[in-house]
Amino acid sequence: MARAARPLRPAAGLVVPLSLDTFIKIIKSSYTFYAVLRQTK
Repeated sequence: MARAARPLRPAAGLVVPLSLDTFIKIIKSSYTFYAVLRQTK
């Protein structure tokens, strides 16, 4: 039960905990990079 009370925090490489804000920025940057690659084909 004590584990359920802790907020879920994803980790990068199981080492560095990520905040939700950082995680969203990484996802947005990855998608932007992917979109640019798709356009250059």
